[in-house]
Amino acid sequence: TRTATWLNKLPGGLDKVKEVVIDDSLGLAEELEREMQHVVDTFQCEWKTTTNSPEKLKRFRHFINAPEKDPNIEFITLRTQPVPA
Repeated sequence: TRTATWLNKLPGGLDKVKEVVIDDSLGLAEELEREMQHVVDTFQCEWKTTTNSPEKLKRFRHFINAPEKDPNIEFITLRTQPVPA
């Protein structure tokens, strides 16, 4: 099997990695869990934020030089989402 060069050079090898990651030998798990929870709590979908903002939607057009909608593009609802027909 292929092994990353850093793993081959690491004193203790894979056993050391398991000790740090699984057994939390460096005591980092609590801090990492806290940081990950912050990421989860503060996440926002950029597309949802944009589509829910009329001001941000003004930046997007069917064609760059045409502020009016294209009458040839129709949308249908698929899995509760609008998609081009």
